[in-house]
Amino acid sequence: MEENKGYGASVRERLELTLTALLPGALALLHPVTVRAGRLSWLCPVLALPVGLWLCALWRELGAEDLPRGLERAFGHFLGKVCQLLYFLWALVLLTESAGRYAARLMTTTEGEQARWLFLLAALGLCLWLSRGTGAVLARTGKLFFLATGVVLALILLLALPAVDWKNLWPPEEADLWGLLPGAGLCLSLSGYGIYALCLPRRLDSGMKSWPWTVWACGVFAALLFIVVGAFGPALTLRMRDPFLYLLEGVRVPGAFQRGEAALVAVLALGDITLLALLTRGALTLWWELTPGWKGGELWVLFAFLAAGVLPVGAAERWLPVGSLLLGIILPALAVLTGKLRKRK
Repeated sequence: MEENKGYGASVRERLELTLTALLPGALALLHPVTVRAGRLSWLCPVLALPVGLWLCALWRELGAEDLPRGLERAFGHFLGKVCQLLYFLWALVLLTESAGRYAARLMTTTEGEQARWLFLLAALGLCLWLSRGTGAVLARTGKLFFLATGVVLALILLLALPAVDWKNLWPPEEADLWGLLPGAGLCLSLSGYGIYALCLPRRLDSGMKSWPWTVWACGVFAALLFIVVGAFGPALTLRMRDPFLYLLEGVRVPGAFQRGEAALVAVLALGDITLLALLTRGALTLWWELTPGWKGGELWVLFAFLAAGVLPVGAAERWLPVGSLLLGIILPALAVLTGKLRKRK
C-alpha cells in the first residue's frame, strides 16, 4: 500500500505532536516532583527512562492502526468497547484540567475574569478545527509547534543555566532519596496524555524508531528540573505557582526580558493548544468508535471546556497521576499481553 500524504500522521509526526503536547504536563509536574524528591528531583526523569523505553515498543504495537482498534483487537468487542469508554471519559477529565491550567497561565498576562472565557472559547474553536478530518492537519500543526516551542525552551534553559547554584542540588536529604521512586512515577504519569496520540491513524513510513525521542524527552525534563530547582532551591520552587515563568528574572540582559514572562506565556500557549487539540481529537475518535454514525462528540468537548471555566484549577489533580499510570501504562500492557495470548490460541 502506498503512503497517503493526506491521511493520518507518520510516526515522526506522532512523536513531534506528543512531545509538544507533553510540555504543559511536564510544567505542571514541577511542583509535585519537587515535593517528593527535593534537591534530587532532576534524577526522577532519568529513573523513569527504562520504563519509557519499554513503552516505546508497547505503544508501537498497540497503535499499529490506532488506539480504539488496538483495544478491540486485544480484548474483543465487548471489553474493547468498555476500554474505549474509559479512555473517552479520561480524555474529558484531562481536557478539563488542561484547559483550566491553560486559561490560568494566560490570565497572568491580563486582567478581568471575562478574559478566561475568551481564552477558553478561542481554544475550543481552534481545537475543533485542528481535530477535523483525517488528522493530517493536526499532525502538521504539531510539527510547526514542536519547532517553535523547542527553540524557545532551549533558549530559556541556556540563558538560565548560569543562575544554577549547586548548593540547591547537593547534598540531598534523606527524604529526597526516599522520594526518588515516587517522583519517577509522577514523570511516568505523562504517558496518560501521550497515549492519545495513538488515536491518530498512522501512515505507512520508513519505520522511524521512537526510543531516541524518549531519551531526549527524559533529558529535557531532567534539565528543566535541574535548572528550576538549582536556580530557586526546593523551598522557593514549592512556593511559586509556576516557577518556570520566573527563570527569566535572573537573566541579566538590559531591557530584553523586561516583559519576558508575557512572551514566554504566549509561546507556551502553543504547547497548551497542542495538548488540548490532541485530547480533543482523542475524545472525538473514541466517541466515533463507540457510537458509529452518531454525532455529538463535539458537545462533550464543549462541556469539558465549560467545566474548565467553572471548576477551580487542580480540582482533580490528586487523581491525575493514578489514572494516567493506569491508562498510559498498565492497561496498554494488559492489551498487548492479551493480544499475544489470543494470537497463540
